[in-house]
Amino acid sequence: MDDAAAVAEALNECPELEPPLRNVLDVDEANEVWTFEDVSVNSGEFGELVSRGFVEKTDDGAGYRVSNSRAVRAALESSEDIGRNSLDSETATSTLSEGLSNFNVSSVFNRVSGINRTVIGTLLSGLLLVVLTRAHVYGNIFRDDTVVLSGNDPYYYRYWVEEALSASGGAFDLQSLAVISDAVKTGEPLFVATLWMFSSLFGGDVAAAGSVLAWYPVAAATVTAYIVYRLTIAVTDDHRVGLAALLLLAITPAHTFRTSLGFADHHALDYVWLMITAYALVRLEGNTTANWRDRRQWIWAVVLGLGISGQILSWDAGPLLVVPLAVYIAVRVLGDIQEDRAPLSTNCPLLGGVVFAAILVPLVHIQIGWHSGTVAFTPVLLAAGTFSALGLGELTYRYSMSARVLASLEVIGGVTGVLALRALGPDYWANLISGVNRITASQTIAETQSLLSGDSFGWLLLFGFLLALAFPFLVWESIEIYRGKRSRLVPVVYTWYFLLIAMYQVRFAGQLAMFASVFSGLGFVYLAATIELIEKPVPFADHPEELRSFSLPSTRVLGQLAVLFLLISGLSIVQVPIKTNQVVTDGQKYQTAAWMEEYASEQGWEYPENYVFSRWGDNRMYNYFVSGESNSYSYAQTHYDSFLTSSNVTQWYGRLNGQAGFIVMTPSVPTNRGTISNHLYEHYGGTGTSLESTGQFRAVYQTADGSYKVYTPVTGALIAGQTSVNRSNVVDARVDIPQSSFVYERRITGAENGWYMLRVPYSTTYNLPGNASVTVSNPEIRNGSIANVRHSNGTWPLSAGRGEFIFDQTGDNHGYLINGKWVNSSEWAGLSFNGSGYARIPNGKSIDGSEGFTLTTRFRTDPNVDYKNDLRFPRIVSKASSGAYRNTDGYQIALSRGHLIGVVGNGTSAEIVRGGEVSDSHWYNVTLTWDGSLVRFYVNGKLVDSGSFTGSPENDSPLVFGASGDLNRQFSGSITQVMYRNSSIDPNR
Repeated sequence: MDDAAAVAEALNECPELEPPLRNVLDVDEANEVWTFEDVSVNSGEFGELVSRGFVEKTDDGAGYRVSNSRAVRAALESSEDIGRNSLDSETATSTLSEGLSNFNVSSVFNRVSGINRTVIGTLLSGLLLVVLTRAHVYGNIFRDDTVVLSGNDPYYYRYWVEEALSASGGAFDLQSLAVISDAVKTGEPLFVATLWMFSSLFGGDVAAAGSVLAWYPVAAATVTAYIVYRLTIAVTDDHRVGLAALLLLAITPAHTFRTSLGFADHHALDYVWLMITAYALVRLEGNTTANWRDRRQWIWAVVLGLGISGQILSWDAGPLLVVPLAVYIAVRVLGDIQEDRAPLSTNCPLLGGVVFAAILVPLVHIQIGWHSGTVAFTPVLLAAGTFSALGLGELTYRYSMSARVLASLEVIGGVTGVLALRALGPDYWANLISGVNRITASQTIAETQSLLSGDSFGWLLLFGFLLALAFPFLVWESIEIYRGKRSRLVPVVYTWYFLLIAMYQVRFAGQLAMFASVFSGLGFVYLAATIELIEKPVPFADHPEELRSFSLPSTRVLGQLAVLFLLISGLSIVQVPIKTNQVVTDGQKYQTAAWMEEYASEQGWEYPENYVFSRWGDNRMYNYFVSGESNSYSYAQTHYDSFLTSSNVTQWYGRLNGQAGFIVMTPSVPTNRGTISNHLYEHYGGTGTSLESTGQFRAVYQTADGSYKVYTPVTGALIAGQTSVNRSNVVDARVDIPQSSFVYERRITGAENGWYMLRVPYSTTYNLPGNASVTVSNPEIRNGSIANVRHSNGTWPLSAGRGEFIFDQTGDNHGYLINGKWVNSSEWAGLSFNGSGYARIPNGKSIDGSEGFTLTTRFRTDPNVDYKNDLRFPRIVSKASSGAYRNTDGYQIALSRGHLIGVVGNGTSAEIVRGGEVSDSHWYNVTLTWDGSLVRFYVNGKLVDSGSFTGSPENDSPLVFGASGDLNRQFSGSITQVMYRNSSIDPNR
């Protein structure tokens, strides 16, 4: 230090160095040469004085001296005068003039030159490594001007950040946060609010939100890595250990993938608040002089309170991260008793920080509704526990009791407190246990598995050998604490805690990595010293004061250290890209999402028409890009696996139709024969499994490598044809979809009359048995129409004997059977209706009767039905709506109080012809004809009535057997045949 101004500037930056500097100056002025043992300064403080240039070695290296005692004394005296606030105006003016004269470019240069550039350079290099190991997936995150986040849950937060932005009037418009759901407010409110605020500051639109969410984990990792570095130096007094801890954390897979570019989960922010809390504890731990008036201690108390508050407000499981703080306080009070200090006065700032959190978090909960009361009032319990521990410690201190007595009192007090909480607040206790069970419940999710479980790839793949390197030093430091040395109490307590709960759930491995890196860094430096590359770390060194000034070793030693680093961390380095790429959205998956979004837009689909049904682990990603609705994956999580393993295609079509627009099949789906997943993934919905196909799931997209396939539920068109009775044949078609072409094949078996009906999902030309073919259109697929070309005649012998369709043998006017019963006895074959069924032939111009027609049917009534009183106006065959017969628009053969009638009309006029009573359960052959003017009615081949009608019976109603055209006035009885001809024919010819 060249002048008093430079010294004063340095002391303003680090005021905690003033007391040790005064002590050193007094010793320096009393002794020409002195050593570290001659001063009353701890090794850490002495190291800082050396590194900042206050103290230097003598020329012969035999001792130390103050580098510029005159400048130091002047700066210290100036500090005393300012602290007393007793300068008169003349002295103050003189001092100010002196200060201004000393402040020049040279003093600024001297101050800057006093910074250890080696320390700054190595620190920046370490932080750069932190960024690079997390940002190497840049190309996977930023694609086609789109931010593709990693994992699934980040899209949940992205959804709510964008919702808040859409309602936002600026970065400080807190009212916009009112739109977030209760699930967010009781889950991760501070996390979402933080992302919203930064997104607002950087543009406030969707693009800004994407970029902020992508880069936030890397920024959080950099901050936590720096705090780990500072914390390690604070507890080891060794810059080398701090740098090693930083570098090893940079390449620890458990921490790297959780903070990788694009992995915008809440954990990265949790890490920041956790490390702020831990570092504040370390800084407060240095207060062993019971100087509760020290302003700097209260600053760190505020930081502690903010850290605790941030942990709890960012995540509803934040209270779990505060547990080690409670353990630390209990152990720290024991240490105070062991070292004969009054716990209450010594830890007053610590208590203040905890009380600050106990006020802040409940206040936020009450004012803006963040978190449940159970979570929000956790800091109150912590404050009560802290006060109780300090109170017990104070009693122990004042009555000169041992630390063992205090330990017993703490255990008894803890158990008593838990029992009292359970008894006095049963609802609170129940909610607390429920929350813990929810977070710690064992599930199929990878992060809920144990650190030692093979399902989570084991601790070796998450830490490499770094955890093994840290463990012996963790044990050693624990023993040292038991012996009364607590300088590394904070990382010891936190490491043990997170090691234990990570062994229960691997989701806490990231927290463990940060604290374990303190001990792995210590282990690396110790190992390097063991093979004589460098000096031992300060906690193990014989002359620690000589290691305070950090400098780089020779190039040769640096190379050897690099080799040692690679040997120790090689497995971790290899695992970093592997673990990171496991959470990145691969290109094929993103292309699938992008294609679905474009397709849904072309179709004009809106949510939920464009909902994507997929594995829950990808569900939010797909739905974010396709519809923007990435709030929940609960439907997919509950139903998707059941869908894959089911064999009931028809049931699942009914459930998904209207619920999902897309179904994504991936290589991971089970392909057991007879399952829907095999049916769709392996055979595109066609034949090839024992599963009965329905033709209602249509493949619309496939990635170039065939790994991802997209289906959409469709009604499916119908194809009718004829083949040999009970003989299996094939219907096939060539289908082209984006990036794929395949043959869709279905096996068909004819009914008892040789006819079949097949539902198909693709618009293409199908090859039928007998060299026939049918071309199916998209409207027919969408409407569920029968695709065969219809002709002007129809013959329905009703002899299929099974199935849900009726077949036209002459005109391809096929139809559907609803609730009718097939009968195939020795006496007759046909359909039996019980008053709740019908057969429907879709409307077509070929059977509208506009130019004349002949309608014939064979039927009989039900002997158990009273047609005169109970079923008075049933329709036997009708192409007209229900209503009064005189208002008939179309044509129909029906009953009127048990009497047979035929009607032809146009809605305003109608001709009714009558055929007598037929409610006697006998079989009747009935024919109704119209030649454009004359209506004739035949019963059993005999003309029984005739009349005149000159209008047109043409209408849009379907032709229905057993009911009216609008499916009312249903018939009870049996029908064996219906025939239609598009001209008037005498049935006796």
